[in-house]
Amino acid sequence: MENTSFETLFTRKFHLIFQFLGDCWPIQHRLNGRTNGARFHQAIDEKLGLEELPVTLARQIHPGRSGTKDVMALDYDRDVSFRFACFSHPRPITLPSMRWLKGSIAICLALISLSLGQVSQAADDQRAREIVDGVARLFISKSCTATVEMQIAKEDLQRKITMQFWSVDESNILIRIRSPQEDAGTAILKVAGKIWYYLPKSNRTVKIPTSMMMSPWMGSDFTLNDLVKQSRLTNDYVVATSFDGQRDGVSISEYTLTPKPAAVVVWGKITLEVRHADRMPVRQRYYDEDGKLVRELTFSEYKTVSGRLIPTRLVMRPLGQPVEQTTITYQKINFDEPISEETFSRKNLKP
Repeated sequence: MENTSFETLFTRKFHLIFQFLGDCWPIQHRLNGRTNGARFHQAIDEKLGLEELPVTLARQIHPGRSGTKDVMALDYDRDVSFRFACFSHPRPITLPSMRWLKGSIAICLALISLSLGQVSQAADDQRAREIVDGVARLFISKSCTATVEMQIAKEDLQRKITMQFWSVDESNILIRIRSPQEDAGTAILKVAGKIWYYLPKSNRTVKIPTSMMMSPWMGSDFTLNDLVKQSRLTNDYVVATSFDGQRDGVSISEYTLTPKPAAVVVWGKITLEVRHADRMPVRQRYYDEDGKLVRELTFSEYKTVSGRLIPTRLVMRPLGQPVEQTTITYQKINFDEPISEETFSRKNLKP
């Protein structure tokens, strides 16, 4: 979407409003000391949606011109008149018809107020999208290498997995497990939207179908989609600000994301809490299509790495399972260091 500033939106809105006003708005007034009538173009009441004016009008056909037009003749005995921009031959309008003008002014002011509200809302929505997009891209750069520890805690399972990550922008990602020994060498490769999985025990490389992307990975509460898709939330969801204020003593904004009509997504709604001070994410909640809260992701242990502030500890908790959670901790991470193209070859899947 075009990155439109508030000032540009404001200018566009006012241009449209005053383009309408220019058809019928008095730009110059004068006192002429005599009784006169006024000629109005029929478009005035068409544009305002008025069938008749609150004054007595005698409609006459103006003779002697091609393209005959309606003329509304008004006879009054007051001496205040106005010149209108839309008349090639200005005619004065007298004081009684100012009652109608007051009504028109009220309508126009209401239009301006409504338009300014729409401009403000558009600017707020644009800002919300920028913040959410910034959160989604916290770990995305020209290149990134990282050593990550994943701690899986379940009622009947405790596991710790150490992995290495390599990525170039969003297009190429390689993840390789280093420990424990029984899983070492297992790897995932994403190149240009296609994903392969290497299984060292069987020495096989398999292509991952879309249907498997939401499956839990290695028994954790994170999915393959969480690890490698890294979709831009603003591409798939409409973003709106749903809260702005203090929570737990921290100033935050909460954004509600609802799927766009054509988006192919699993979640019926996502909410994201972001700190005001540094735009760091605090909490992200995922809801199903029925509006039921399914899981919660929390962020903490913020550190500055290669000049950028990031959360280095992410905890995913499935709702309804109080003792279960998966923690990802970034032990080491570097941004914008050169990575060979061969890193993302299928041949390199095998260690």
